[in-house]
Amino acid sequence: MDNTEPPVRRSQITTAMPIPIPDRATKPTGDSVHMADTLTITDNRTGKQYEVPITDGVIRATDLRQLKVAADDQGLATYDPAFMNTAACRSRITYIDGDKGILEYRGYPIEQLAEQSTYLETAYLIIFGQLPTEAQLKEWVLQITLHTMLHENIKKLMEGFQYDAHPMGVFISTVASSLRRSGEASSERRRRLEHRASARRNPPSVDGPASAQSELESMRTTRPPAARTASTR
Repeated sequence: MDNTEPPVRRSQITTAMPIPIPDRATKPTGDSVHMADTLTITDNRTGKQYEVPITDGVIRATDLRQLKVAADDQGLATYDPAFMNTAACRSRITYIDGDKGILEYRGYPIEQLAEQSTYLETAYLIIFGQLPTEAQLKEWVLQITLHTMLHENIKKLMEGFQYDAHPMGVFISTVASSLRRSGEASSERRRRLEHRASARRNPPSVDGPASAQSELESMRTTRPPAARTASTR
């Protein structure tokens, strides 16, 4: 686990081709001419001008709908094959610049996470926005370990796939099915889903924390007969 401060985070826009974000700190101030964050468009078909706001170096494609030739016109649309210059979403988790070979999670370079953090530390970072402390990591590993038990129905689901089925398809179907077995209230259910999803992707070692192992054994030995019968149907 790395306790160093993360580097300065980059743009929160995730795109197929990164869009440059203007440095607002260098914008003219004081007596300098203030430049508006807008784009002026002249439609030569009608001679009309339109002001389109610019946010983080991006304009909304839907703002172009106001450019119409007639009242019943649906408005101007954009055409961008393969989304070569389209911002797909705003992400607080990931920053990608494929041309420069940059991949960051929550501001941490992927190289740093791969060398200094475990899978579960990285999962905690992605979900909660920061790397866990020693106490937080211990509790996180415990909770993940407790959710590594598979229901018998999930095992039967996996056995039902064709022998040569693609592993990713089996994995996605299994995780989706296991997550839907939770019946808790909304906030608690979401937390359990996070635990189960992390456990399915990369379960902790069976030689993990003693507290987790002892609780697992307790769950196996104290489960009522009715529950054991139901789990094997």
